[in-house]
Amino acid sequence: MPNLIIGLIFTLAISQFVFVYKVNEMYPAFLVGACLYSYRRYLEKYWLSFFLVCLVIYLILFSFDDYEMFSYPVLRLHKYLRDPEIVFYLSIHKYVIAMGIFGSLSVISLFVGLGRILPNTKIGDYIAGWGSETLSIYLIQAILLEHFLMKTLNFSNISWGLFNFVIAPIIATLVIILCLTIIYEMRKNNFIRIYFLGENK
Repeated sequence: MPNLIIGLIFTLAISQFVFVYKVNEMYPAFLVGACLYSYRRYLEKYWLSFFLVCLVIYLILFSFDDYEMFSYPVLRLHKYLRDPEIVFYLSIHKYVIAMGIFGSLSVISLFVGLGRILPNTKIGDYIAGWGSETLSIYLIQAILLEHFLMKTLNFSNISWGLFNFVIAPIIATLVIILCLTIIYEMRKNNFIRIYFLGENK
């Protein structure tokens, strides 16, 4: 167990200097997900309480989300190790990670709850299928959102509430649908299915 803890701490530290696909933000969430899997029985039993707690914490963090604060180039933390404001940069980085983790946990617990409410139904099967495509969805949406839409669309003149509660959810839904469509088409090619989607059947 001590070796495992040391290994996790070491890999967590190294991940903070890996910026491809936001590994420095995603790896802490991966560790939380790995721990969550060990307690999945409790999550299945108390999913509603877990969902509400995580959702409230996420909404509190989200309500203090400041565009100017998050516009700082904090993803390249190694450039600021000798900067006198390194604590400020690290605090923003931790804030982003915490908001992402609690937001993800609220969604995960909601899907777990839906799985318990809708077992052995077509809707439940669809939801389970979407859950198995999370890695592929993330990789494709990173290209669509971060490398295409973010560079072609400008929402700076739109109010905070309108963007976050109307426009962003609509865009996210459309992107997920598009990602699933692309994944289903990619699965028709054996090479892509094996080496990109990680399927060997």
